[in-house]
Amino acid sequence: MRLRVVGSWKSKIARYVQKGCWDQVLNSFQQLKSEGVSLSSFISVSILKACRITGSIEKGMEIHAEIARIGLLEENLVVGNALIDIYVKFGLLKMAKEVFDSLPARDIVSWTALIAGFAKHDLGMEALRCFDCLQDDGFHPNAVTYVCTLNACGNIKALQKGIEIHAKIEKDGMLGTNLAVGNALIDMYVKCGLISKAHEVFNRLPNQDVVSWTALIAGYAKHGDAMFALKCLDEMQLKGVAPNAVTYVCCLIACGRIGDVEKGKEIHEEIVSKGLLETLALGNALVDMYANCGFLKRALEVFDILPKRDVISWNALMSGYVKYEYGIKALNCLAQMQIEGVNPDFSTLVCGLKACSITGNVGKGREIHAEISRNGFLGRNMVIGSALVDMYGKCGFLEIAHEVFDGLSTPDVISWNSLIAGYAQQEYGEQVLECYKKMQANGVPADAVTYVCTLKACGSTQSIDMGEKVHDEVTKQGLLERDPVIGSVLVDMYAKCGLIEKAEAVFDKLVSRDIVSWTSLIAGYTSQERGREALECFSKMELEGFLPNVVTFVCSLKACCSVGAIDKGREVHAELARKGLMRSNIIVGCAVVDMYAKAGLLMRAQELFHDLPLKDVNAWNVLISGYGKYEHVQDAITCFEQMQFEGIHPDSSTFVHVLNACCHASLVSKGHSYFEAMSRDFGIFPGLEHHTIMAVLCGHSGHLDTVSTIIKRMPINSNFVVWDILLALCRGWGNTRLGKIAFEEVCKSGLVGDAWI
Repeated sequence: MRLRVVGSWKSKIARYVQKGCWDQVLNSFQQLKSEGVSLSSFISVSILKACRITGSIEKGMEIHAEIARIGLLEENLVVGNALIDIYVKFGLLKMAKEVFDSLPARDIVSWTALIAGFAKHDLGMEALRCFDCLQDDGFHPNAVTYVCTLNACGNIKALQKGIEIHAKIEKDGMLGTNLAVGNALIDMYVKCGLISKAHEVFNRLPNQDVVSWTALIAGYAKHGDAMFALKCLDEMQLKGVAPNAVTYVCCLIACGRIGDVEKGKEIHEEIVSKGLLETLALGNALVDMYANCGFLKRALEVFDILPKRDVISWNALMSGYVKYEYGIKALNCLAQMQIEGVNPDFSTLVCGLKACSITGNVGKGREIHAEISRNGFLGRNMVIGSALVDMYGKCGFLEIAHEVFDGLSTPDVISWNSLIAGYAQQEYGEQVLECYKKMQANGVPADAVTYVCTLKACGSTQSIDMGEKVHDEVTKQGLLERDPVIGSVLVDMYAKCGLIEKAEAVFDKLVSRDIVSWTSLIAGYTSQERGREALECFSKMELEGFLPNVVTFVCSLKACCSVGAIDKGREVHAELARKGLMRSNIIVGCAVVDMYAKAGLLMRAQELFHDLPLKDVNAWNVLISGYGKYEHVQDAITCFEQMQFEGIHPDSSTFVHVLNACCHASLVSKGHSYFEAMSRDFGIFPGLEHHTIMAVLCGHSGHLDTVSTIIKRMPINSNFVVWDILLALCRGWGNTRLGKIAFEEVCKSGLVGDAWI
C-alpha cells in the first residue's frame, strides 16, 4: 500500500516537472508531510530543483533536514549532488562544502558542482584546489568540469594553470569535439590578456558559434584592438552567425573606445530592429557608447527611454559628462539618481568627485567624502583615495588633500600624481619637486603624468639640475618618442630656465612635433627677448602646416613688440580678426592692443580697445601702460579714472603703470596720492616696484625727505635695492646730497653701489 502511495506521488510530481509547474512541486512537499509519506530520491531531487528554480532556499533547507532525518543522503548520491547544486546556486558555499564532505561517496558530478560554485562566486583558488583533488581521487574531468575550471582560471588570471588544463584538453581530444570547452578556453585566454592565443584556439575550432565569436570580440574590445573587434562582428555576420545581446554590448564598448559613433549608430539600429532595446545591459551599453563618443545629447535621449534604470545606467551618463567636463550636469545626475532611490556605487562616487574637481565644488566633494567613509570604500580601493586627493587638490584645499594622501595604505602612482598635480595647478613648484623626490624614495615608478608635472615645476622654480635628471630618465624610458607632451614640456622647461639652446636641441630631436612644442619654443625665444628668432620660428611652423593656437598668437605678438616688427604684427592681427579671435578671446584682444600701444600707435590701440567685447583689468592696464610709456600722462590718468567708473578695480600692475606715468611728468603730488590710495582704498600693499618708482619720482623732483620716508617704510630686507637704484641715478642728476644719503644706506647693507665702482 505504502509503495502505491509513493508511486502515485512520484507520477503526480513527474507530471508537474514535465509541465514546469514548480509551485505545485513545492506544495507537494507539505502534502506529503501531512500524509506521512516519506521522500524518495526522485521526489527529493524534484522538490530541490523546484526550490532552486523558484528561489525558495528556506524550503530547500527544510527538505535538507528531512533528507538527513530519514538517512536518504547516505543512500543516494544523486540527492547529495542536488543539495550541493542548490546551495551553490544561492552562494551558500560553506553549506555546499559541508554536504560534499558528508557524502559517503562522490562522483565527478559532486566535484564539478562544487568547482562550479567556487568559480561562479569568485573563489578561483578554491575551485583550482578542488580540480587537483578530484584528480588525486582518481576522477577524470568531464567537459563541464573543464569549463568550470577554465572559468576559475580566467577570473583569477591563473594563466599557467589554464595552459596546463589546455594541455589536458588537447590530450583528451576534447577541443575538436566539444564547442563549450573550446569557448571556455578562448574566454580564459582573453581574461588573462593573451588575445593571440585566444584567436589561435578560435581558429582551431571545427565550427564557431555566437559564444565563440563573442568571446573573441570581447577580448579585442577589452585589450586595445577595438577596430579588429568590429571587423570580427562583420565577419561573423557574413558567416551567418547572428550576434546576441552580449555580442552587441562588446561591440558598443569597442565603438566607444575608438569613438566610432557611425558604427555605433548601425548597431543601435540593429538592436531596435531585433526588439532588443528592452534589454537593460544593451540600453546601458548604448548610453555609454554615445557618452564616450561625446554625443551626450543622444546618450541622454537613450537614457530617458530606458524602461528601467540601474546604477550602471546612471554611471554611464555621468562618466560621459565628466569626460567632457560637464561637471554640473554630472552632479545633477548624482542628485537625481538618489531622488529616484538608486544607491550610488563605487564608480558613481568616483565620477562625483571628478565632477567636483571640474566645478571646484568642494562642499559637494566633502559630502561625497563623508559617503565614502560611511561605506568603508576608502580603505578598500586606491582609485577612490586618488580621486579624493585629486578633488581637494584641484579645489585648492592642498592641506586636506595631503591629509587624505597620508591616510592611504599604499599610495600608487595615480595617488602620487593626484597630489603632485594639485600642487602643480596651484603653482607650488617646490612642493611638486618635494613630492617627486619622496615618490622616488618610496620606490613608486613615475609615469608620463608625473614627469610632465615635475618638469613644469622645474621650469617655474628654475630647478635646472632636477630638470636635467628628469630629462635623462624620460630619455632612458623612451618616453620622448612615445609621448609628444613630454617633449613639449621639456622644451618649455629649458626655455623658462634660460637655456634656449638646450630647448632648441630637444625640439630638433622630437620625433613628432605638435602645436604645443612649437609654441613652447616660440614662447622661450620671446621670454629671452629673442623676438626675431621667435618670429622666424612662427613662420617655419606655419610653413610646416601647423595652425597657431591662442598662446602661439600671443607670443608672436609679444615678439613683434620686442623687435618693433609692426608689419608682422599687423599680419598676425589680420589673421586673428579673420578667425574671430579678437572678439571671442580677451587675452588675444589685449595682446593686439598691447602690441600697437608699445609700438606708439596709441590711436589704433585705443580704437581696438574700445572694440573689445569685454574689458578686464588687464586690458585697461595695457592701454594705461602705452599712454604712460609715450608720456601721454593725462590720457593714462583718464583711463585709470574711467576703469574705476566702469566698475573695474585696479590691481598692483595698474598702479605701476599710473605711477610710471606720474614719474614721466614729475607729478609728485598726484603720484603720492595714488601711492597712498593703493592700501587705503584698494587694499593693495605697495611692492618693491611701487616704492622704487615713488623714490625716483620724489628724488628727481628734489623731495629728498619724502624719498627717505618712502624707503624707510619698506621691508628692511628689500629697501637697500631702492637706495642702490637711487645711488646710480644720483650720478646722472648730479644730486650729491641725496647721493651721499643713498651711499651711506647702501654701505649699511653691505652692498657697494654699482654707480660708484
